[in-house]
Amino acid sequence: MAGRKSDPQVAQRWQELITAQAQSPLGVRDFCSQHGLKPATFYVWRRRLNPPATPAATFVPVRVVAAPAVEIVLPAGLVVRLPGATDPAHLARLVAELGAAPC
Repeated sequence: MAGRKSDPQVAQRWQELITAQAQSPLGVRDFCSQHGLKPATFYVWRRRLNPPATPAATFVPVRVVAAPAVEIVLPAGLVVRLPGATDPAHLARLVAELGAAPC
């Protein structure tokens, strides 16, 4: 039965039922009970006639970092970012100077 096309009148009738249920205060089970329908069949037709919307693709900006970085946060809140390849001796001098007490 897979691939069988449904009668347009049957599909229209199910669409009317699906719309009526959506506008009624009843849940699917109670609505189906009142109309002599099987809830499983109702769900199949609802999925067939109203397929879920596919969410649109979203893009997120990306920043490409060529090399790892060293980040130093000093007690005063100053943040220093340097390339990971920074000479350790230079880095030590910089931290010492920036961390020194102000004049």
